[in-house]
Amino acid sequence: MRYIFSIVGLLLLFEACQPEEEQLTTDPTAQLRFSSDTIFFDTLFTSLGSITKRFRVYNDSENAVNISSVSLGTGSNSPFSIFVNGVGGPTVNNVRILGRDSILLLAEVTIDPQNEDLPFLVTDEIIFLTNGNQQQVDLVAVGQDDNCLSELVLVCNTTWT
Repeated sequence: MRYIFSIVGLLLLFEACQPEEEQLTTDPTAQLRFSSDTIFFDTLFTSLGSITKRFRVYNDSENAVNISSVSLGTGSNSPFSIFVNGVGGPTVNNVRILGRDSILLLAEVTIDPQNEDLPFLVTDEIIFLTNGNQQQVDLVAVGQDDNCLSELVLVCNTTWT
């Protein structure tokens, strides 16, 4: 009989140690906070990948929020790519942030040649949809076409643009 009480007591103890599921808010006024409102990539040469920029998305609420989607504004046509908590794609769905917690986002860009002599801007945005509320973080990169020459011998004066 003593063993039965001990086993029941242990089972109750283990049950009490199970974490309770955090309450998920569906409040449409729930706002996310971002470590930056614009992710800026300085001058990048075309056809070369960029460094990876990272930023955080914060949930300042007491309760968890579910971000329905995190997506690039121009979708799969974007020169940018994103990774949300390690998951990549032009769109990542159903991202949960616990109350008073954050997630990590990574952004990269590869700029296509534009056949221009002057630097040019490449832009997009990351759109967050949470409880019907839309927020965004801008993506901005400065591109510059490059001409790679190898094994070239100049035999006269040459002017390059």
